Amino acid sequence: MKSCSRKLFAASIVIIGLLGVQSQSNVCQKIVEESAPNYCEQWGEKHVACNPKQGDIKCGKSTAELSDITDRMKWNIIRQHNTYRNMVAKGTFTLIPIAARMLKIKWDENLAYVASQAIRKCNLSIPNDLIYPTTNASKPGYNAAYNKYPESLPQDELKIASSQIKSWFNQNKYVNVQGLRTNKSAAGQEIGHFKQLVTGLNDRVGCAILKYPEGSWRIQLMICLYGCHQQDNQMTYALGKVPGDKCQCGADKKFKNLCVKTERYGDCALIKDHNLEDADLDGTTTTTAPKTTRKHKRWNNDLLDKMTEWVLGQETAKL
Repeated sequence: MKSCSRKLFAASIVIIGLLGVQSQSNVCQKIVEESAPNYCEQWGEKHVACNPKQGDIKCGKSTAELSDITDRMKWNIIRQHNTYRNMVAKGTFTLIPIAARMLKIKWDENLAYVASQAIRKCNLSIPNDLIYPTTNASKPGYNAAYNKYPESLPQDELKIASSQIKSWFNQNKYVNVQGLRTNKSAAGQEIGHFKQLVTGLNDRVGCAILKYPEGSWRIQLMICLYGCHQQDNQMTYALGKVPGDKCQCGADKKFKNLCVKTERYGDCALIKDHNLEDADLDGTTTTTAPKTTRKHKRWNNDLLDKMTEWVLGQETAKL
């Protein structure tokens, strides 16, 4: 009888272990490059990449040049994003709390391609009558910046791109825990670029760069699209006491406060609430990425208000 009980107990452990592996595999996905969709077929003529224009790009009266995004450029953009995200997740800044779950970013060729079509409009924003989704990002996040310098002084486009990303990150000086939720700084400063940069469940980015003359000046414009967009009235990332304590697949070896790169979340637009300890996905999906089947705990607004007050109290005490 005892032998039979032991066997049943051992079998139970094996079954529970297998269920754990199965549950984890839904989130800890092997990275497979997404094939390019047919933008016209899936989204129609309103998509910015439907029937892409060929030939010269005109910005005003000038001919513009679409930069070649080299492997070195991609590597630098990704490294800079992950370095900044790692700093924020760690709790480096006085008024910005620790991130319990912030994913590591990788390059996404489809987002980069759509960005390269959007940037042909020679504008910091995409016209309201156009859309720019991809298969795994039905509502991509968006950041843009431009630099202006004398045409007689050649510039390093890699350094300019780096300074543009840094300018987005530097908005952190206006952010506290309330701003992470409300998208408003205390004195009304712009913080949206920073929040997009550190949106916790985002795991990919693709950028495009355009250069063109304007009188005696030269403009360098960059647009970056992200797998996740920062949603209104939601925390930018899950708060925690220890960096990465909600990562389901473990911490990255280099960026130790970020989740390992195999931790993915598919189409972030389908996440009902970024305030969750673990994201809760809508029933309908247009993404090919599998969904987690775990039960989820929802942060309600009262709990968020109390947490906000507690964090502000703790940080004020440090001053």
